Amino acid sequence: MDLGITQYKIPAIIQKQEVCLLIVHQITAQYDKFDFEECYQNITNNISNVKIISSNEIGLSKSRNLAIKACTTKYIVFSDDDNDYVEDFSQIIAKYHKQLKEPEFISFQIHDKNGVAFKKYPHILKPHNKMSALRISSIEHIINCDFLKTNNILFDESFGLGALYPSCEQPIFLASILAQGGRAFYVPSPFAIHPIEHSGLDFFSRDNALTRGKMLIRVFGAIKGRLLAAAFIMKKIKSVPAGMRSTFIKGLLDL
Repeated sequence: MDLGITQYKIPAIIQKQEVCLLIVHQITAQYDKFDFEECYQNITNNISNVKIISSNEIGLSKSRNLAIKACTTKYIVFSDDDNDYVEDFSQIIAKYHKQLKEPEFISFQIHDKNGVAFKKYPHILKPHNKMSALRISSIEHIINCDFLKTNNILFDESFGLGALYPSCEQPIFLASILAQGGRAFYVPSPFAIHPIEHSGLDFFSRDNALTRGKMLIRVFGAIKGRLLAAAFIMKKIKSVPAGMRSTFIKGLLDL
């Protein structure tokens, strides 16, 4: 299978040379004078199918856009530096690409090392839409990179860790794929392995609320986006600490 992965650790699929490894190394100002060549050489000496890109630009979406532009394989998977993949990773991808007639985007499930699901997932295979895109995580899908390049689809660099709006880059990205006619599906099968996180519990701080509100408008437009933001407020307001409720509402509605 013609497949590329952005990754920093060396999971089994890399060691088996089932995929190509593309590392985007963002160098912060404090390390600007540091020579990483010896580190890079150690990696390339131990992994034959690896390419390393260094960059002085910071931000998750900028990193992934560099990866898209540099990817030479048909498919790409975005990875963190602390996740791995299930043993039958390649077989799962091949199975569903054949079954679904090679869609442009397939999302799977993330489990921890004990097999506990990262979040609540549907139990059936289903197509994605802009609403289901709201729940997409960054390391659970495979994308046709040729389709991204043909349609000039990149991550919105205003969103994502290290950007003005520090999350919500994934729903915007999938919405862009759907808008260009890309076919996208969710399949109820484990794919990536990652420790369980609880960062989603803080949805009410100013930055998180503002980011979600901006994302909803970006994906659904000004009117529907604000209506969805209002619906989210009504759904979640009782879970917001009393002292944060005004900040939460103002952030989501950009008041």
